[in-house]
Amino acid sequence: MKTMIRNAVIVGTVSAIAGYSMYKQSRTPMKRSQKMAKKLVSKATNMLQ
Repeated sequence: MKTMIRNAVIVGTVSAIAGYSMYKQSRTPMKRSQKMAKKLVSKATNMLQ
């Protein structure tokens, strides 16, 4: 049960950060924003491990 809640929090935080970064970097190419999103996801997972 705890893992489910934690995963939900991770997903919510990551999606919010990724959405914000994509909104902020809407002028940059998609590949770059995808790289940024991946970096943010790995950062979040490392922090919560």
